[in-house]
Amino acid sequence: MKLGIIKAASSFGRFVANEALDRGFEVSAIGDSRSDLPEGWPLVDVDVLELSAADVASFDVVVDCSEFRAGQGELAVSQMKHLVKIFADSDCRLMVVGSGVNLFADDSRKQKVADFLPAMKEQSNLLGRAFEVLQGSSGFDWTYVAPPFHFEISGPATGTYRTGSDFVIVDQKGAAAISFADMATALVDEIENRQFLNSMFTATYR
Repeated sequence: MKLGIIKAASSFGRFVANEALDRGFEVSAIGDSRSDLPEGWPLVDVDVLELSAADVASFDVVVDCSEFRAGQGELAVSQMKHLVKIFADSDCRLMVVGSGVNLFADDSRKQKVADFLPAMKEQSNLLGRAFEVLQGSSGFDWTYVAPPFHFEISGPATGTYRTGSDFVIVDQKGAAAISFADMATALVDEIENRQFLNSMFTATYR
């Protein structure tokens, strides 16, 4: 399996890369600074907004681990539009690690997590637009990964998790939470199992 990771040097990207490498995937970084990567790592040394269809054609799957801070919502939309354009009619699957603000609050699907975060309204709206761009695409397989609200870089690697689709799910303690390590496991499992093609998925601790 040939896996490209956009922003593999990001905080979550490193977890995905390590999980994939442990399973024997061929992993390349995309759009990172070489100085941020371990020595000898393959790198597609092109800015994400300048990637071409040819740059991703050799991969089976590309995972976008870009991180968008407050005030970078417009960049999230622009980048998604560009990725959708270059992946059109591609055999390569695109997996986007997005935002939990796009999850519905519960299985009634009447309100989204974003509706409960008025202080983040502008950013949430833009992240929502980015997801809509992906959702409206065609010609290639995609998956949108929506981490839960409590997405913990230093949380334990339990090796177990629950998955859900487009609404918030909780663990036995009633919390929507997961570690970076377990989310990376869930993501790479999804690469192998292909259960959420052309849809969103989330995961929490058991």
